[in-house]
Amino acid sequence: MLTPEDTLRLNVLISTCVAIRIDIYKLVVVGLTENKKEQTITLNPSGDRLKLFKRCKNF
Repeated sequence: MLTPEDTLRLNVLISTCVAIRIDIYKLVVVGLTENKKEQTITLNPSGDRLKLFKRCKNF
């Protein structure tokens, strides 16, 4: 399950980036901005990892 903090960070990342990549092994989501800079957020899982990444992909 996504924590409220992770949900907020993902929403901000999605609204400011042109491409998103999810690294399931490092538990990070990386966004590429229009300026070709990367923004990275670390996820804080509060349950099953598989469910966490399914939630991230649904965003």
